[in-house]
Amino acid sequence: MADENINSDTMRFLTFGNSDLPIFREVKSKEWIYYGEKNDFPYYLIDLYTESAYHKAIIDGKVDYISGGGWAIKTDKLNTEQKALSARILEQPFGIYNLNEATLRWTLDMEMFNGITIHGVWSKDKKSASLHYIDMANIRTNADESKFFYTNRWFIQNTSGERVVNNKPDKELDWKVYEKYDNVKREGEFIYYWKAPYPTQKVYPIPVYQGAVRWINIDISLAKYFFHTVENAFVPTHLINFFNGEPSQEKSDAIERRIKEKWTKPDGARLIVNFAKSKDTAADVQTLQMTDADKQYDAVRKFSEQAIFSGHRVTSSMLFGIYREGALGGRSELAFAEEHFQNAYITNRQHILENIINELASDFGMTSEFYLNRVRRIGYMFDDATIVSVLSQEEKRKYVLEQLGIKEVLNPKGQIFNTDLPTNEISQKEWIDKFKLIGKDYSNTKLLYERELHNYDIESVRLSEENYISNHFAETIKATTLERSIIDLLTKDSTLQPEAIAEATKRSVSDIKATLTDLLDREMLKPQKINIGNDTAKGYDVTDKGTKTLSEKPAKTAELKVVYRYGLSFKFKGESIIIPTSREWCREISAESESGKRWTSEDIFSLTPAETDINPWTQRGGWYTKPKTDIHLPQCRHAWIQELRTTITN
Repeated sequence: MADENINSDTMRFLTFGNSDLPIFREVKSKEWIYYGEKNDFPYYLIDLYTESAYHKAIIDGKVDYISGGGWAIKTDKLNTEQKALSARILEQPFGIYNLNEATLRWTLDMEMFNGITIHGVWSKDKKSASLHYIDMANIRTNADESKFFYTNRWFIQNTSGERVVNNKPDKELDWKVYEKYDNVKREGEFIYYWKAPYPTQKVYPIPVYQGAVRWINIDISLAKYFFHTVENAFVPTHLINFFNGEPSQEKSDAIERRIKEKWTKPDGARLIVNFAKSKDTAADVQTLQMTDADKQYDAVRKFSEQAIFSGHRVTSSMLFGIYREGALGGRSELAFAEEHFQNAYITNRQHILENIINELASDFGMTSEFYLNRVRRIGYMFDDATIVSVLSQEEKRKYVLEQLGIKEVLNPKGQIFNTDLPTNEISQKEWIDKFKLIGKDYSNTKLLYERELHNYDIESVRLSEENYISNHFAETIKATTLERSIIDLLTKDSTLQPEAIAEATKRSVSDIKATLTDLLDREMLKPQKINIGNDTAKGYDVTDKGTKTLSEKPAKTAELKVVYRYGLSFKFKGESIIIPTSREWCREISAESESGKRWTSEDIFSLTPAETDINPWTQRGGWYTKPKTDIHLPQCRHAWIQELRTTITN
C-alpha cells in the first residue's frame, strides 16, 4: 500500500507499506494480543489479496485445487443408517452454508492467513455441535489461546482515512467472547483454532507467502504507477522551481492546487512543485525527459512475478492461467506441473482440512471418514488412433453412439432398441415369476413416506435411499429416553419440580431444566401454576401430544426400510390401476404390490443378468395414449414407487 508523506524539505513522495513480520504485542490493560502493530495485520493481508492480480490469482487457484472437488465419504464399511447420517452432514447448514461452501471460505482463510477458525455451538445433549464459518480476520486471542474475541471493529479510521487502533472494541455491538474448543466440557459456544507453525511466532499464524510480501507490494505499486502514467497520456513530467522564498504550508498548498487545476487533470498530476529559499523571483521550469521506464518496468515485473510465485511455492504460473512469453505450455508439461503441485503442496493442505473435520466428526460419535476430492484441471486427451487401438468392435460401436447422443439398452433377447423410440411389448413371464418369488409381505408395516422414482441407475437409487432416510431423521423429532421419563413422571404428579425429577432420573438439574424448556417449546408440556400452602409454584401439565409420545414407540433406525412397489404413477392419481390395454407385466406386478408385496433395490438389481444391460426398472408397458386425445406418452401409466417403512406393526 502506498502512503503519502512529507519530508523536512517539503518534497512529496511515495513509500511502500510495511511488509515486515507483524508485531504481536500484549497490552497490559487488554486480554487479547494485538495482531500487528495496529491490530490490523489480517486486513493488510486482505488488501494485498485485493490489489495484486498475480497474488489473487494464485490464492484463488489454490482454493479451487484444495476444496473445489468437494467432500465425499468413505462408505465401504458403513451400513445404510450410517451412510444416510453421513450424507446429511454434507448438506446440513454450517451457519448459512453447507459443508462444501463453508470449506471454500475456510480454505480462503487458510491460504490468506495460514490459519482456520471454526465457530461451534454444543447441542443440549452435549453429544455433538453445530459448526459455522467465522471470519478469521475478526478473531483475536489471549496469550494461552484459551479465549477468543470477535468484532469487525478492531480498528477505526481517522479523518485522513488511515487505520488506527480501536481502544474499546469490547464496547462494539457485535463484540463476543468464546471459549476454546473443549471436547470434555462440551458447553456453550466455542472456537476451534488451527494455525500453521512458524519458528518465531507463537500466537497468530504467518502466511505462506510472507517472504514475497515486499514483491507483492511492488506489483501493486507498479500497477498504480502505470495506471497514472496512462491516465496522464504519457506526457513528460515537469519540475517548477520558485525562487522567491519558501511560503507557508497553507500558501504553498494553494499555489500547487491552482497550478494543478489549470494545467492537469484533477486525478493525474503531471507537475511536481518545489519551493526554494534563494535565486531570482522568476520560476524555473525544467522538463524531465522520459527514461527507459518500459525496460525498467519489464525487468522489475519479471523479478516480482517470479518472487511472488516462489513465495507461494508455485513452480508453474500456467496452472493459474498466467503464461510467460516463450513458454510452450504443452499438455504434458501442464499435467506434470499439476501433478507436482498436487503432491508438493495441495495434498498436504487437504490433509489439514480432512484431519480437522474427521477429528470433530469422531468427537461427535461419527465413524464416517470424510475426504476432499482431488481436482484435476488438466485432463488427458487421446487422438482417434489411440482410442481405436484399445477398443473392441462392440466398444467402438458404443463409443460412436455415445458421441452422437444415442442411448440404447438390450431387451431380454439381446436385441438392441433405441430408448427414445416406442418399444414393442416384451414377454416378461420369467421375470414376473421371479418377482413373485422374491417379493416380501410388508402389509403389517407402517408407511412413513412414499415418492415416485425417476432415475434407475445403481448409484442414483442408492443415493436416493440414503437421502430418504436422512430426510426422515431431519424431519422427525423423536422423544429421547430422558424426555419420555420426564413426561411419565409428570403424568403421575404434575407438581414435581426440576430438583425432584433430577433425583428420580439420576440426571443434573441443569439437564432437566433444559429438557423441560424443550418439551414446552414442542408443546408436549404446558405450564401451570400450582398452590403449595400459601405460595404458588410452576408446574407442568402433559398435553395430548406428550401423552401420545408415551404410547408410541419411537422408530429405531434399524427398523427403517426402503422398499419399492409397482403401481399407478402419481400423475394418474384417482384412475383405475388396470385398464383393458394394460400389459402383462403391469397387471401381474401391480397386483403383487396391491397384495402387500414389496421389493428392495437389491432384489430388483439381482434380477439383472450379468451378461446383458437389461434394467428391470425400465421394463414397464409401452406407449400410452390419453383417452379421446391424440396425446401419446412414451411409457405406460405405471411407475416404481419408493417407500420408507418402519417394521413396527400398526
